[in-house]
Amino acid sequence: MKNPLCSKEPLVFDRDMRDVYDLMLCKLSGLYYPPEMPRKARLNAPGAVHHIIIRGIERRQIFRKDPDRVDLIQRLGRLLSETRTECFAWALIPNHADFLLSTGLLSIADMMRRILTEYAVSFNNRNRRHRKLFQSRYKSILCQEDLYLKELVRYIHLNPLRAGLVNDLKVLHW
Repeated sequence: MKNPLCSKEPLVFDRDMRDVYDLMLCKLSGLYYPPEMPRKARLNAPGAVHHIIIRGIERRQIFRKDPDRVDLIQRLGRLLSETRTECFAWALIPNHADFLLSTGLLSIADMMRRILTEYAVSFNNRNRRHRKLFQSRYKSILCQEDLYLKELVRYIHLNPLRAGLVNDLKVLHW
């Protein structure tokens, strides 16, 4: 059998061979998925409850001072009332934030895009920065059971205590 790699004719792969070739290249380059694979679509169902997590790039701070927190909360509040989205819990930690939101008139994806884009531009202007603020996309976990919902509310509200930001939740402003 003639070795196709030694031939001067161009290689022709059928669909199965292309898949094997793509996977082989991905493994060799350190990637685990073919580069053209799309990311998973966000679930957009009316009334769905999502635990949203946003993180600073390289675990850096996304809130440096109180004006940063006020800015995000005001943007979130405006958009919540405009879109009739419910917010059950939230916590602002210096390098990340947690929100528990129920889908309203606007999808969670559109809402988060608006909030995070506006906030990042504002934060960068306020702090004289010119780079990314958030680590990739926000994380969204669908909450489907009441017991899990109660646990999430507790988890989010106790987050500042676990992070060591306060010794008592009664003194927490945010």
